[in-house]
Amino acid sequence: MYKIQPSIQVWKDTRSVSLLYKNLSSSEEQKRSTIKIPKRFTFHDAHDECVEFFTTLTASLYHHISELCIDFSECEKVSVSTISLLYILIRDYRVSLGSGKKKLRTTKFSIVPPSKPGDLKVMKYLKIFDLYDYKDFTDADGEFLKLPVLSGKFRGSFAENRKAKAAKEIVEFINQSYRPAHKILSKNGRNLLESLTTEMLNNAEDHSIKKETWYVSGVTFHDSGKDADLLELNLTILNFGDSFYEGFERTKNENIENYLKLEKLLNLHKSQFTWNQEFERESLFTLYMLNEGISRLKYEDESRGNGTMQFLKAFSDLEDKGPQDKNYRSVLKIITGHTTLSCDSDVVPYGEDREHLHISLNKEQDFKKLPDAKYLQYHPSYFPGSFIECRVFLNKNLIEQKNE
Repeated sequence: MYKIQPSIQVWKDTRSVSLLYKNLSSSEEQKRSTIKIPKRFTFHDAHDECVEFFTTLTASLYHHISELCIDFSECEKVSVSTISLLYILIRDYRVSLGSGKKKLRTTKFSIVPPSKPGDLKVMKYLKIFDLYDYKDFTDADGEFLKLPVLSGKFRGSFAENRKAKAAKEIVEFINQSYRPAHKILSKNGRNLLESLTTEMLNNAEDHSIKKETWYVSGVTFHDSGKDADLLELNLTILNFGDSFYEGFERTKNENIENYLKLEKLLNLHKSQFTWNQEFERESLFTLYMLNEGISRLKYEDESRGNGTMQFLKAFSDLEDKGPQDKNYRSVLKIITGHTTLSCDSDVVPYGEDREHLHISLNKEQDFKKLPDAKYLQYHPSYFPGSFIECRVFLNKNLIEQKNE
């Protein structure tokens, strides 16, 4: 496998550090010369620790600390979202040093790698994203396919063209990811994914601060072993700005019909709360907003309100539906504001057809019942933006058996 060279020009918006710094409410007192990566460097597993890390990192970069060490020594797990955001902030910071008299101060970066030799996946992410140069990797460690960070900003003809081209790059990345399994996307599948990906980039732009930059990043791992030949596709879409919930709250007066629907559903769910199970309003609203016909921009455009759901459904359909090891289950996640929402093969979007999809995050597929708490979580720390993160597994051996 190999690294896809993007045909579109990558937009390097050097304001990513200052945008995140200001919206995380960072301060100069928080800067550090050494910053430890959490043991589990994923928003789903350690949301508050990840927010704390990025708060410290942006404070250190914004105030141009002279030497900065990022310490992965205790890290055992990372995700494509966290590693992509780390890469984006360091890359954009370095680009920003090349312009303006006030930007002449430089920072010397160093990375402390994981201390345990068994943390191979963390090491792979560091190498793939050019954060640490492992020279001793061999073919036995597996192959990878990287989608370089794509980005864009602003509306208008040029931006729309950028999003359409980015969507094509993403779908080509997905298509190439599946070639080792002798499987490719159909023409209809490619067209559908391109359309849905463009819609997701529109959403990322709509929710961003002053229509600022959106980012896309991805990597596929191809690992061969005695028991299985696995492909693991990882993709993330990121923007800084309002959370899903904040965006909906800001338009509640204009969007009163949908807002009242959600309030009614919230009251129904509140009546089912118990002493050991309840949910925050923000998290439930985030779940509600994914469902058919609900959008903060519905009052502007009647067609809005089902794009994210269809995107999640499309990615769940890419998954290998054969017998699976519990360690290799595909997961789709949304990280926004204080909330992390995830779904796997037990709680995928459902409905009679792709145009009328619902998601309830419970095995009963009953929207009137409470979601399963493991799929919908609220965290004290706030991230000023949103990630959509997809991890899809495909068992190459199983596909070849089916083909035979």
